[in-house]
Parts: sequence; structure tokens; C-alpha cells
Amino acid sequence: MARLGKFLGKKRRGRRVVLLGLDGTPYTLLRELVARGVMPRTAALVEQGRLGQMDSSVPEISSVAWTSTMTGRNPGRHGVFGFTDLKPGTYETVFPNFMSVRTNVLWDVLGAAGKRSVVINQPATYPAKELNGVLVAGFVAIDLKKAVQPPGLVPRLEAMGYRIDVDAARAREDMGAFIEDLFETLRVRERLILELLDEGGWDFFEAVVTGTDRLHHFLWDAYDNEGHEHHEDFLGYYRAVDGLIGKIVERLDEGTPLLMMSDHGFTGIKKEVFVNWWLRENGYLDFAGETPTQLGEMAEGSRAFCLDPARVYVNAEGRFPKGCVTASEAPGLVEELAAKLVGSRIPRRARQ
Repeated sequence: MARLGKFLGKKRRGRRVVLLGLDGTPYTLLRELVARGVMPRTAALVEQGRLGQMDSSVPEISSVAWTSTMTGRNPGRHGVFGFTDLKPGTYETVFPNFMSVRTNVLWDVLGAAGKRSVVINQPATYPAKELNGVLVAGFVAIDLKKAVQPPGLVPRLEAMGYRIDVDAARAREDMGAFIEDLFETLRVRERLILELLDEGGWDFFEAVVTGTDRLHHFLWDAYDNEGHEHHEDFLGYYRAVDGLIGKIVERLDEGTPLLMMSDHGFTGIKKEVFVNWWLRENGYLDFAGETPTQLGEMAEGSRAFCLDPARVYVNAEGRFPKGCVTASEAPGLVEELAAKLVGSRIPRRARQ
């Protein structure tokens, strides 16, 4: 998304760095909100610093992108390729977590150099690992007690009603309750961020706001449509985020850089392509039954299959239980699939 750099604050001290993540916030959206006056504090940073567009990871999803951010490596090096992966030698899906990361992360390197880090709500860091500092894991964390290092911080978080994430199910049941949850989760997250900033003793401080991503998933259409019943709620949330940014800036000493970034952008969806369906229609994948519920039900002779998001696997002999593609056949199959997918067109829906 964007990077904002600024040396702000009161008096010069030792070199420290603050990073604020806005999950799922596109560069274009942030630029518009700044131009419209919705985010005046961020606008001041843009005026004095720099705002630029960045490329996300491939694939461009949170678990991959945030892991690339904290390791400085691509998925081939850090080992996280999506929200799901395959258990070796099977078609059974598993959920990668922090234990799946195959290399050191930024705060490991800093810790080895004697630097102390505070990391709040960083996605893909569950279960939390020991570090020189504080870690409160973010999405996908299911148990607060396993999401925090050092563990002694847990009672403090429980006392303030800290929430790892919003309850997305509410958006399907009661949008008003979901919006209240968004603001309350941000309020408590802000309280923790500011308290730990004020306590000091850190060299690297990172905090991530994931509510922006949740807002977009359920209310993206409310932004452009001023007549939408939740248009002002959408803008109001970004005003609240801007307020947090302003409070962080007020606490920074002169010479402390503030960086802001997102893991990926966002857009509306008009049509979707189900790649496994495409593979089936084009003769690369078949299933034993008409209504399969898992990959293990694929029929013998299937040559390729897909995992979200659009990760196409060659059903390689020796790698998978029903693998039939030999090592010599695989390169040709990959080229064939790539050519056909690039040449595919989504048919227009007939007018009613």
C-alpha cells in the first residue's frame, strides 16, 4: 500500500522505529481519504513525509504478506503460502501458523543485537514465541493465553477487555452490532498501544489495525455510495484510525521514524472464478462423486488441483497418494495450464 516516513516529536533520543500496519488498506483509498479531509493527521504526515504505492506478495493475502513483512523473504523462503496448506503426502488441509515460519523474523534479529521489540496484533504470529520484548499475536489467534509473550501480560489484557479480532459473524446477523464491535475493538487496541508506547523501554514498536480489513470485507460498497446507510460509519472508522495515528505521532521523539504500511489492497468483486471447477471442466481434475467435499475424493488420473487462493498444484507421482504426473511430464503440464488460464475469458452474463 503506502509508506509514510517522518521524523517527528519532542526531543532527540536514541534511534528507535515505529511501524503501524493498516490491514487491507489500499494506497488509492488512503490517498482519497487524505484528499477529502477525512484523515487530517495522516494528511500532515503525507505533506511532511512520503506516500507511495507498494507491491504486495504473491499471493497477495494477509498470512503470506505479513509473514513476508516480518521475515523480509518471499513465501518460497519463509514457507507460508496461504491460510491453508497440505499435510505432506496427503490431500488433507492444515492451517499454517507461526510455527510454520522457516526463518527468523525481524524481532529475532533485533533481539540477538540486544534490541527490545513490542509487537501488537501482528497477523500470523500465533502461537506467540518468546522474544526480547512483548508480542500480542493477531489473526488467526484463538486463545489469548497462547497469543501473548510474556504470559504475565495476559491478566492485564483480560482486565481491559482486549480483543484479538472482531466477531465477523455479527456482520451477517446484525450489521449495527458488527460496527459497534469494530469501534470497540479499535478503542481497546488503541489503549494497549498507547500504554505500551508510553512505558518505553523499546527499540522497535509495531502495531497492526486489522479492523480496516474487516470493514472492507463487509462494507466496501458503503464507501463510494454516499446514500448507503453505513457510509458515515465507514468514514467514521477511518477518522478513528486517524485519531490513533495522531496520538502515536504526539508520543514520538525527534528522530524516531514512523512507517505505515498495508499488507495488500482491496476492491469490490463483480465475478469470481472457481479454479477447481475450471480444472474439472477442462479435463485436469475429476472426483469420484458428484458432490465432493474434500480433495481426497478426487478420482484417479486427475492431473492438477487448486488450493485457495488460486494455487494450482500438479498431482505429482510420489508426492501425492493419487499422483499420476511424472517428473518428466510436469514442466509441460505447467506450461499448458499457464497458457490456457492466461487465454481464458469470463463469459458475459446474458441480459435478462
